Amino acid sequence: MKSNYATIFGVSLKSLICTAVLSAWVVSASHSQTTIIGRLVGVDPTVADSVNIALKDGTGETIYSQTHLSRSNTFSLSSRETGGLLLDITCPGFNPAQAAILTIGSTSDTVEVQLSPVSKRHEESRITFLDSTSLVAKFARLHMKSRYRLNVRYANERNRFLETGGDMDSFKADWTDDARLITNGLLQEMEPILRQELIMQYLEMYALSPQGTSNDSIKKWIPEIPPESPAWCFHLNLYSLAYSYHLNDWSSYVDEMIAKNPGRNFRAMLLADRAQLALAYRDTTTFMQTLTVLTSDYSDTKWAARTYRLIHPILRTGDTVPLFNLRSIDDTLAYISSKQMLGKVYLIDFWGTWCGPCIGEMPYLHKAYERSKGKGFTIVSIALDEVANVERFRKNKWHMPWLNACVGNDRQNATILAFGVPHYPFPILVDSKGIIVALEDELRGDRLEHTLEKFVNPVQWQREELLVQRLDDLCTQTKQQGKESVLRRFLPVERQDHIRQLILKGEFDKATALVEESQTQMKLFAEAKIRLMDIEFSFSAPDAKAVFLAGSFNGWNPTSDTLTKQGNGTWRITKTLSTGIYCYKFVADGKWFIDPQNEKKYYNAEGGENSVVVVSIRAN
Repeated sequence: MKSNYATIFGVSLKSLICTAVLSAWVVSASHSQTTIIGRLVGVDPTVADSVNIALKDGTGETIYSQTHLSRSNTFSLSSRETGGLLLDITCPGFNPAQAAILTIGSTSDTVEVQLSPVSKRHEESRITFLDSTSLVAKFARLHMKSRYRLNVRYANERNRFLETGGDMDSFKADWTDDARLITNGLLQEMEPILRQELIMQYLEMYALSPQGTSNDSIKKWIPEIPPESPAWCFHLNLYSLAYSYHLNDWSSYVDEMIAKNPGRNFRAMLLADRAQLALAYRDTTTFMQTLTVLTSDYSDTKWAARTYRLIHPILRTGDTVPLFNLRSIDDTLAYISSKQMLGKVYLIDFWGTWCGPCIGEMPYLHKAYERSKGKGFTIVSIALDEVANVERFRKNKWHMPWLNACVGNDRQNATILAFGVPHYPFPILVDSKGIIVALEDELRGDRLEHTLEKFVNPVQWQREELLVQRLDDLCTQTKQQGKESVLRRFLPVERQDHIRQLILKGEFDKATALVEESQTQMKLFAEAKIRLMDIEFSFSAPDAKAVFLAGSFNGWNPTSDTLTKQGNGTWRITKTLSTGIYCYKFVADGKWFIDPQNEKKYYNAEGGENSVVVVSIRAN
């Protein structure tokens, strides 16, 4: 088979512009220092100038050291980080090449890198260890299989699902084949660190979608992963999932991870998580002790910075919103800027399609937007994601009909850094003068609408709140007086639903009139200024075989009150009702109908309508 990559050390002139070969030596020396020395061969000099080589933490977020090629196409870079590193090699026009590197013990490995051009989207750049039998090489190969499975194949499967009109909330990847491969691998593999990596991969699949995996298998295997396993350095996201499998000894397990795990970045993450939990439970002593350790021993990590920001955030309420100017993804000729947004109250939402909690906020964002968009409010969603991913996401259940921008996958983007985004989602509410008025938890879940009440057209919100309170008080007081039957008669659930919908629509006068009408009827009833009345109901249905009357006066029983058919095809019934407000419908041959002769209708809880009859007569 003809390879799409150029031959190592034998590159044709034609392939110089599309393939590069890198020869490097990975040396884990004493004093916990990893040094990588290498030489790039067979590459056009203009391309070589753009090659960037970096050592990052196991997840690729934090850069420990980086360099470019020298004039002789050689490089050297070192790091004292232990446990696990990610060798990351990038060059414009080429797919990036990465390799997971274990940095425990003394290793000396030569690697070769093949960079595939971006025009060949389905071909990955590769880093090959010449000594394929070394533990470092075996681990790297195993880990990169996981990266391909999760970052490429899973993403492609998800995108195909979305393109066919699927709902992201219902997407489930099927890991049956992959789970079988990992299970077979565990039956054959005896090396502890490689077994731990395989188990981590199984856990990662389970976290994304349990379909095809076995919870019993996880319970059996997870005790094999000790607190000091360097595999944790490459799977930080699995830390919280593993909690459910160590319920009995989780605290001591974490203590051992902090004390023994070689991954400094991983230890810092554990400490940051402990600090955040302590703050949530108002355990100030534990928080300050943990923060002291982070800021003294891990001050150069992002985890120390994020924890420090919990009590000393970059942004606070009362601050002016940082300047931003981003291209709209809905109109590539338009920009969304802090200057342009002056005069509006808006929510900035930092999110990503890859972020489960971000997607979990979508129902609340859409509900708040629909309720407040006519009151001078909008949302600016800024995605740490690619435009194509966001566009696919918006074609499905959550359309996000507000302002949208993307910054790609660059966590070092100027806007991300200016806002000091500590996590995702990260919501910020800005008033019409460009001042931050709310942050974080105040803008999550059901709390979002409550917070908006204070800042988006507060006069209208206040009137709405007072009217809802008046309705609630009327219901509560009547129940407390032991008069629930009175409440059902004069303020039935259907009428309450109708009033609440009018309030949401801003039709306050209509809602107020209905509340006052109910209060008047209840007062008259209490004063015994009522009497019974015969009310006739009629429904025209010449071809119907049977017609019934169902309503709040008979518990909505669809067969208790039978209408009698007249000669002209009209069905009639007379009901004796006391003073009150009643909702009703006709049931003809099993189908429900409102009364076409009665214009008075209320919304019901399902969003439909019921006909209404009001029986109200003063005694003489």
